[in-house]
Amino acid sequence: MNRHRNKKNNCKAASYRREAASRPLPTQTRILTHRCAGSLETTSLNPPRLMSRETPERPAWRLRAKHRPTHNLSHGIPVMRSAIRYSLALITVIAVVAGGCSKRRPAVAAPAPATTAASADRARLDSIERAATARRAAEERERVEAERRAARESVILTLTTPVYFELDQADLTEDGRGLLDAKREVLQRQPEIRIRIEGHADDTGSDEYNMALGERRAAMARRYLVQSGIAEGRMQIVSRGEERPACTDGTEACRSRNRRDEFVLVSGL
Repeated sequence: MNRHRNKKNNCKAASYRREAASRPLPTQTRILTHRCAGSLETTSLNPPRLMSRETPERPAWRLRAKHRPTHNLSHGIPVMRSAIRYSLALITVIAVVAGGCSKRRPAVAAPAPATTAASADRARLDSIERAATARRAAEERERVEAERRAARESVILTLTTPVYFELDQADLTEDGRGLLDAKREVLQRQPEIRIRIEGHADDTGSDEYNMALGERRAAMARRYLVQSGIAEGRMQIVSRGEERPACTDGTEACRSRNRRDEFVLVSGL
């Protein structure tokens, strides 16, 4: 009986292979007569597809149990490499696109008019500030120069103020000593100044007497300044007598103006 079943299965397999080339549409069926079986059977022309090594004598379930596939890691390595290369390429493209976008983004300068206006205002304010600074500097220079001129004029006025004497006298009066004290302060503040003291007299006496009287008056003023701390070498004395009068109308008031010591700036100012 087993031999009859095997013969029947072999006949079925042969019929499947003969009809594989001329297989009709899946929905069609036909009646196949298996002479070897001795009976009629209605069989679909779309038999179940056999596995690669499946035969009627060796069903698929036996093949799967006997030839179970094993996991070979070497077959998956190329796939993994392809996936890694694809991932790296995708990351590179994304980075390039993002970098290009980030580089192009600062080029968009929408608030240009506002920036230009702010720059113009800042430049205008800077110009105003520079002009004000220059004006203040010029005013400061003018102030310093004015103070210097005023100080110089004050020094000249103090040093050149005459010292007057009484008739036929060479002694200093109270006013005369006050004037010499002011001259001493200036000479002490500015040690580079050199002066010349010129003694004068009126025309009431002889020329020789008036020349000697003028020399005594100049020497008296220099002695007072030396005693006050001024170096004697900074001062020269000379007598003019009655040769250079300050007034010539012949009155007593005019003669009192001729009895004097005059101070001349020699150097240092």
